[in-house]
Amino acid sequence: MKVISTATNVAQAFKNAGRVTEIARVLVKHGFIDLLHRMNLTKFLKDKEEANPLYAGLSIPERLRLSFEELGPTFVKLGQLLATRSDLIPEAYVEEFSKLQDDVATIPFEEIRSFLETELKSPIDHVFSEFETTPKAAASIAQVHFAILKSGEK
Repeated sequence: MKVISTATNVAQAFKNAGRVTEIARVLVKHGFIDLLHRMNLTKFLKDKEEANPLYAGLSIPERLRLSFEELGPTFVKLGQLLATRSDLIPEAYVEEFSKLQDDVATIPFEEIRSFLETELKSPIDHVFSEFETTPKAAASIAQVHFAILKSGEK
């Protein structure tokens, strides 16, 4: 049993290192390499990563919000929580993180299709008679698409 436990721990460590690497890359992309240096996290960067010049003209709160959006639901939820804490963070951050409450980027339909077809183990058109590719709403952990099953149920 100890071998299985050790293997599980090693697998989890690799998974965690992969996520830290992903977080580090996103932060560098949005111009936060100095933060990674201060946190001694540059060792997780494989290549010479550089900030994307498209973000150079944006404020720190804007770049941080965009980082949170790119990093996914957990970070979006963190931003939403921080948006409610004007007693803890500057107003510029509160305003920017408030955009995570009701202005979350949508996931491209091809990613939605791929996920659904994997979960359903069938092409979308075998399950649905209609499926709107444009989302009606998006939030930190969900995206809503209108659809009608082959049975006619909405």
